[in-house]
Amino acid sequence: MLKRIYIDMDGTLCRFHDTEHQYIEAMWTQGFYNNLKPFENFLNGLSICIDRNPNTKFYILSAVLDTDPPFAESEKREWLHRYLPQLTDEQMIFTPAGADKSEFIGEINSDCCLIDDYNKNLNEWQHSGGTAVKFINDINNRGLGAYGVEKGTLWSGLSIEYNQSSMDICLQIEQYAQIERYGEKASARYGFEGDVLPWEFSDNIIPYFELRTKMDYEEIRQLSKSGETFDKYLSEKSSSSDLFNRAEIKEYMNAHQTDKAIISCLEKCYSTCRINEISTDKINAWIVSSIKTANMWRTYPVTPTNVQMYITLMLDRDNHLEQLAKSIDDCSVKLKKYERALFLPNNKDVIDNFLFNGEKVQYIKSECTVLRNKLEALKSDWLETAKCDYPNLAYGNKQCRYSSYSKCNKFTIQPK
Repeated sequence: MLKRIYIDMDGTLCRFHDTEHQYIEAMWTQGFYNNLKPFENFLNGLSICIDRNPNTKFYILSAVLDTDPPFAESEKREWLHRYLPQLTDEQMIFTPAGADKSEFIGEINSDCCLIDDYNKNLNEWQHSGGTAVKFINDINNRGLGAYGVEKGTLWSGLSIEYNQSSMDICLQIEQYAQIERYGEKASARYGFEGDVLPWEFSDNIIPYFELRTKMDYEEIRQLSKSGETFDKYLSEKSSSSDLFNRAEIKEYMNAHQTDKAIISCLEKCYSTCRINEISTDKINAWIVSSIKTANMWRTYPVTPTNVQMYITLMLDRDNHLEQLAKSIDDCSVKLKKYERALFLPNNKDVIDNFLFNGEKVQYIKSECTVLRNKLEALKSDWLETAKCDYPNLAYGNKQCRYSSYSKCNKFTIQPK
């Protein structure tokens, strides 16, 4: 059955009560909803959960007062598009405040999970047959009722707390919604503090590659003695599943305190680099850059497939940069040649221009303009791809370094 997860906004995704009771007046101010701060750990955990569970439907289920200002719903949608771009407008459901939320989503069963901070909503949802999970924020678990006045009953069912790590929140959502963890997702790792692949992974690249190179060398040597070919070795290695039974790998894992998720990613990294003939220094630089600069693993599941995809993307990027470099150099050389003919012409250039009534100069000027525009476009492409300026980029001479052509026109052409 298709899993559906519904998430409340005010007090769950958004820090709605930061101003205590002053929020009742503030919510009438335009920009109030749009500028609410998120519960960051919960937001990040939910975002990860959405990314790695494409077969689960996620919805926002938020109440709007009948007396709310007309901009409230549009501001909430804008907030959601900014913080959860994975969701579309169709996945944002707004109900009248105080109404039973379960009445607005059609048929409800245990595969429908609601995460909300308000006991009334959770009790009604649970009574309708759905799975209710309380989001415990920083004010709603003190035995108080709505708005902190009358005494209430503490929630005793499933719950998620605002100060848990993002990864724990993601895993709890999957557990409560009974989302099956299959394939690579079961051992995926994320770039959050205390649970991460990044620096641990980058620190292992060079020593692991050295170990695997040594292991490969020994195996190839043994195969060569029995008359096997290197192609046979590659095909066998690609289908090998006994990596973790190898004594060398077990010893490495113990010595470096790594788990199977790390080794699986390192192995995919190693095999991809070997096939594409990528040097260890280059792959190490790519991974370190992705952690330090792009920080891409913070919301991206780290699995062997995704590591391979990242390396492939970086390889494509480098190939594109090589082609750009050649085009830039070729264009620069051609521009310099035309500029020299324009600003420091030889006698033949002067005579040709005289014989063609100045058309040669106009042609050269036109070509210089075309080449400069082309160089500008190539530079922009390089900057966008490499995120840095092209080294020693020759744009040609925007200012004349040579004698101007007008001086050359003073030469007298003597008819033969």
